[in-house]
Order: sequence, then C-alpha cells, then structure tokens
Amino acid sequence: MDKYKIFYDAFQEAKWFQDLNKEFAEAELLPINQAKEPEVLRLLRYDKPDIILLKNDKAVLALEKTTEVPTGHNVGQRFARIVCSAEEKVPFIYFFPFLAMKHGTYASACWVNARLLEAMQKLSKIHSVPIMAINWECDKEYELIRDGSQDLFLKAVVDDFIKHDYKGDIPILEKVHEVMKTKFDEALTRHPQYSDLPPTAREVITKEYLESLSAKYKGKDFSKLLTREKSIVYDIGMKYVRSDPYTGTQLIYDYLLARQGATPKERSMNILLRMPDISKALWDKASTNKNRKDIKLYTKFADLIELSDDAIIIYE
Repeated sequence: MDKYKIFYDAFQEAKWFQDLNKEFAEAELLPINQAKEPEVLRLLRYDKPDIILLKNDKAVLALEKTTEVPTGHNVGQRFARIVCSAEEKVPFIYFFPFLAMKHGTYASACWVNARLLEAMQKLSKIHSVPIMAINWECDKEYELIRDGSQDLFLKAVVDDFIKHDYKGDIPILEKVHEVMKTKFDEALTRHPQYSDLPPTAREVITKEYLESLSAKYKGKDFSKLLTREKSIVYDIGMKYVRSDPYTGTQLIYDYLLARQGATPKERSMNILLRMPDISKALWDKASTNKNRKDIKLYTKFADLIELSDDAIIIYE
C-alpha cells in the first residue's frame, strides 16, 4: 500500500487537500515548517507552497491555493515557489480564481493577468514538467463558489495524476492547457496591453545602457554583460529590501521575456534590476542575514542590480 505524507503551511488546507481524493485518506499530515526531509526541503529553496505531497517519501506534487485573482501588483507574489517546483521536476498546481469580485472601496470584477498564464506555460515547456493553473470558478455575481463544486475539476486532475503515478504526460493535461490558453486569449482581448512590455519593465540596448552606468559608477567593469545585445530593465520601487511581490515578478519577466533554457545563463537578454531607492548601505545591511530568501533570489536570477549609489555585477 502506498504511503502518503501531506506537508502543509496551514492545517485547514491540508484537510481540504486530503479530501480531494480517497487515496489520501490515511495520509500523514505534517507542518512544512518542521520538515527535515530532503524531498520537502528541495522545494522550499525559494519560498514555501501551501501543500507538498510525498508518495512513498518521494515528492510527487506541490500546490498553491488562493482566493485572490493574481492581478495588478500581486501577480508575481507566488511565482518563485512555482519556479522552484519546476526546477525540481515536481508538478505544480496553482488553484486560484481567473475572475472574481474584488471587494472594498473600489469594488469591481478582476480578471487574471494574462502574463502570469503565459509565463507559467513557458516555465512548463522549458523545464518539461506540468505547471498548471486551475480556475476557482465564480458565480454570475463574480463571487467565489464555495459549495464544493469549485473543486470538481481539480479533483479530476489529481485523480488522473494518481492513476498515472504522477507522470507528466496525463490525459487531462490537454484540457488544463486548453483552458489556460482560452483564458489567456480572453484576457489578451480584454486587455491588449498584456501583449506589450509590462509598465515596470523596459527593453534597452545593453551597450547604450551600460555606457550610462559606466559614467555614473566609474571604475566598474560591465563588459561581461555585453555578450547579450539587449537587456530587460525591471524598475523596482521598494523603499526597503523585501521580497513580495518583486522577486516573483522578476522571475515572471525572466521566463516571459528572456529565458530560453533551464538556467539563468540560458537567456536571450540580460535581466537588470534597478532599485533607485535602495542604497548600498541598506543592501549590505540586509545581506548580512545569510538566510534571507529575498537577497538569494535577487542575486541568483539577476545579471546586475543597480542601486541608488552603486551597481552590483552578478553576471556569470
């Protein structure tokens, strides 16, 4: 008999996931924060998902669940944990509403940002692993459905993974990709600007941009970055060093605009992070904590970090 372990960030999510399939009825429920198993730890390198499923002590699936539509400023908030799963060749399910009502002073219906769906598809293709966005459906008033029927398609996906021993090529994936493609096309029709560069990103000629940096930071050797003709500059408006949503957005831009292979070296363009409100002193203070995942992510996936008074060259 197969032995399952469900590692969770919140206990109620573990119980919800356990109820998705009778195969998990006897699964052991364990908190992610206390995990010591290498199979779990390898999926926590960048961030922690809501659920990590182990079958016979092998990681076979990771999942993230949210009631928020990934749009606006928070679109990249969870992307780093998805990238980690892709790099580790573990299928990932992102269960969220593609359309739902945003409540508050300016209440309105919000649609998923098309760039997220496209980035997930590219991530899946580059790493040859299923990376799935599954819709949490809403009613005619754009309120989330919570009667249990919202989980039906997700249950079917999980069941197909179980039947095919969590292999990547399962029949229902075709339907998952079809829905993702349809929703991407709908989002693009509704917001044609999604086909252009995001507002916080711009494409520059590497040589010209580095000439301006050389004039500002005399003595810095930027020549290694010239191997790529063009670069993407991501303008990060944070006032202090933090992760959300910037580290995830950085990775969305990477896979959406530059990435061609499994490693950061395999890019068509440089990824340059511009942080005009972060000084070198502020950056160095944050960097003294070797366990900070935001610093690790910025430096692992950027070719250069431009601060208010210095430039850090990372390109390898």
